[in-house]
Amino acid sequence: MNQRHSETIRKATKYITAHLERKLSLQEVAEAVSFSPYYFHRLFIRHTGESLHAYVKRLRLEEAARQLIEYRDATAMEIAARTGFSGPPAFSRAFRAQYGMPPSEYRRKAGYQTCGKGQYDAACRTEENSFRITLHNLPRFHVAYKRVKGVRGGTPDAKVAEAFADVSAWWANLSRGKPCGPYILASVEENWSLPQPERTYDVCVVIPPFNCTGPVEYPVKELEGGLFAVCRIEKKGEVPLVFAEAIREATWASEFMYDHWIPENGYLLDNRPGLHLFYTEPEKLEVVMECCLPVIFV
Repeated sequence: MNQRHSETIRKATKYITAHLERKLSLQEVAEAVSFSPYYFHRLFIRHTGESLHAYVKRLRLEEAARQLIEYRDATAMEIAARTGFSGPPAFSRAFRAQYGMPPSEYRRKAGYQTCGKGQYDAACRTEENSFRITLHNLPRFHVAYKRVKGVRGGTPDAKVAEAFADVSAWWANLSRGKPCGPYILASVEENWSLPQPERTYDVCVVIPPFNCTGPVEYPVKELEGGLFAVCRIEKKGEVPLVFAEAIREATWASEFMYDHWIPENGYLLDNRPGLHLFYTEPEKLEVVMECCLPVIFV
């Protein structure tokens, strides 16, 4: 291969590596090195022995494998988003195909044991720390919601708590009573393809179906029901204080369900939004939360 072609492939691979976190097309990469897609693809295969699609997929999986070992506090779901996969199911299938095991097992065999509570430590044992998971058919929820963007790392933060306070105060004033169901934190499904700092959630309050109008800042929609894997979390204490703790534990529970319970019990994660259902009772100093991941049986 002549020097010009070698330099073209070098530039192409450098461009690919710099943009692994998002979707890359043959057209885009070819344009980046000033070649036609047809000629560039033939040149790329001749030089690397792989199609562009196979090359990008392999690099993403290798980067994901590296991050599973290096970033001990990152969940497999977060790493899937960082490395450009369209969602957890696609990441899990691709990882198994290349490495012969799910991401959680790969991480353990690399020297880190995954606790049921999301912390990585070689001495902990998952069978003693696992969350209790059950299956529920949830109804559709009619909700008013406030969208929160830029939640770092997929772990809901102070912005989420502030949004909950806003919507609950609005509904309490409007209805002169309690909500018609739980408060809900709903993931926005397309956020799996976005960089980590851009994770988006809808903070929701259940309202009667006939109440279809409200302030512009709180639009109304339906959250899809169906089959969910559910982990129930109960925390005692002042609600504002234990709320954040419940959210953190829900994040760990989500990882446990995604890495262990769902694949080990013959299910796949569905494309419906994941839900966190909150039942707060300030007078009892208690927060009850149900962490719900949508599943289908395979």
